[in-house]
Amino acid sequence: MQIVDTHVHLQDRKYGSDLELVLERAAEAGVAVCIIPGTTIEDSRRAIELSEKYISRPVAVYAAVGIHPTAAYRLTPQTLRELETLATHPRVVAIGEIGLDYYWPHQPDRAWRCAEPAEQRIALHQQLRLAAEVHLPVIIHDREAHADTLQALSKWVAEDTARTGTLHAYAAGPQWLSQALEIGFFIGMDGPVTYRKAGALHEVAKLVPL
Repeated sequence: MQIVDTHVHLQDRKYGSDLELVLERAAEAGVAVCIIPGTTIEDSRRAIELSEKYISRPVAVYAAVGIHPTAAYRLTPQTLRELETLATHPRVVAIGEIGLDYYWPHQPDRAWRCAEPAEQRIALHQQLRLAAEVHLPVIIHDREAHADTLQALSKWVAEDTARTGTLHAYAAGPQWLSQALEIGFFIGMDGPVTYRKAGALHEVAKLVPL
């Protein structure tokens, strides 16, 4: 069985010194494809660069382009045009990582600028529209914003039922799962599912169809 890692930030500087080894170990573990999501314009460009470098070996690398919700204030009209251009690259397979994050705006001790929820909702709408225009799926970040996220995605899918995507690192629990599946989204089971006390995620893992 071949594994597709749908969300790995290989462009992060932490991988700078041993990226080749990381990819080789991934291949040895059965990973055939890695998708690198972008979080800013610069990040998205770097994801594309890596996708051009690693066409098939040791794994096939593809890119997604987008502005992360916490950086939504960076989504200017010019940035949106740049994203549209990047999205036409043949190695780009999704728009992402986009979405809503209501956790970080309310953390008073953070030392970095974070977009407010209202900014995030505007950016999500604009990038969903872009995904529709270029006919690509989306990679969704949803942290403590389940109702608003699923409402936006439901409206987006209602316009065209062929639209789809992945709810990355799904954390909404069993109560929101049926709605996410009804609109045709895939469920990202990430690191937290391994936590001993993550009972809600364990239940989700049992319920999600393979």
